[in-house]
Formats: sequence, C-alpha cells, structure tokens
Amino acid sequence: GAVAEFLDRCGIAHALTHEHEAAHQLLLDAQPSWLDVDAKFLRNHVLAQAPIGLKRTALVKWIKARLFELFRFAAKPPHWLQSPQWPIRDTKPLVFLGQVAVKDYFHDEAAVFVFPDPVAGECVTVLQVH
Repeated sequence: GAVAEFLDRCGIAHALTHEHEAAHQLLLDAQPSWLDVDAKFLRNHVLAQAPIGLKRTALVKWIKARLFELFRFAAKPPHWLQSPQWPIRDTKPLVFLGQVAVKDYFHDEAAVFVFPDPVAGECVTVLQVH
C-alpha cells in the first residue's frame, strides 16, 4: 500500500494486484509465532510442493503441517528474544536443540540458540540480546 501511494504521488504508472498481499497473509495465517519463514523459501520449498486445487483453509492447514515437518525441534520451539532467526543450510532448516540463557554477561537479557548441523559436523549458534 505504501509503495503504491508513493508511486501515485510521483505520477508513476503501476498496476496494483493483491497476489503478493494474499500470499503474505497466507503465510501469516499458516506459520507459528516462533517462526518467520522467508518468502522465497516458502515459495520454493513449501508452496511448490503443495497439492494443486486446495481451498484456502485446506492450504493453510497443509502449510502448517509442512512447516512443522521442516522446522523441527528437540523438545519445544525456540522462545526468541528478537525476531526469529532459524538457520537454513542447503535449503534445509536445521533442527533446534535448545537455548541457553546468558546471565550477567551482556547489559541486557541474552540467549544462545543451538542448532546442530550433522552434515558439517558442527553446531550453529544464534545469539540474541534484548
């Protein structure tokens, strides 16, 4: 909406469609609060595999199930301090192992999120300070 208004004010011709808005709303309705899936990843690795002809309600249900298959966790999902930053390696989300609160080191609340990568033989960590 903001971009369309800007283009109108600049006198730049454009066509307004609701395709991207509908796709964005679909993603918001389907993904859990602990996840923030990149639109490109969603399009290429989730929606591309969706059964054809599903009505919106069935599609949201299918996407939710697919996201839970892809974004796995050992016991419970991460409790992010900031926006979700789930690492993805070679188009595959890593499995969330757990998080560790970091006390008395940073001025603010902090946590380290641990994601093992068995292919690389290492753990990927995400540090968030809030």
